[in-house]
Amino acid sequence: MFYSSYKEAHEALKLPGSYQRGTQGNPEDGITSIKLTENPRSLDRISRDFNTIYYVGIGEKSSQGEPAVHQTKEDQAPFFVSLKKQNAVPVLIKLSSGVVMYAGDYKVKRIYRRISPRAKHYYEIQFEHV
Repeated sequence: MFYSSYKEAHEALKLPGSYQRGTQGNPEDGITSIKLTENPRSLDRISRDFNTIYYVGIGEKSSQGEPAVHQTKEDQAPFFVSLKKQNAVPVLIKLSSGVVMYAGDYKVKRIYRRISPRAKHYYEIQFEHV
């Protein structure tokens, strides 16, 4: 399904929390939605078949999908909860055309600790389509 904005998609799908770009959720319930923007310079990656998404964890970002500071494990608690609970997470992707696509529901498969091109430690969350 396609929408003109995150806000329109968020309301149509009745997602909890804010409609702003980024991660929605909390350490008790886990992740409730992910909103990311397609950008060739981003460390967020989407497989061509949309079955796998690699998403940069929670933390301050200097540009879309690149950490500005080292990310902490404590800040990633909602992802670890979702990994344990295996709850379905709705994913919205703003395409380069500006259209927002509901990509479907995903589950956290793995969580990796990585180093960015700018030498910042960050967490990369691997989501698999349900």
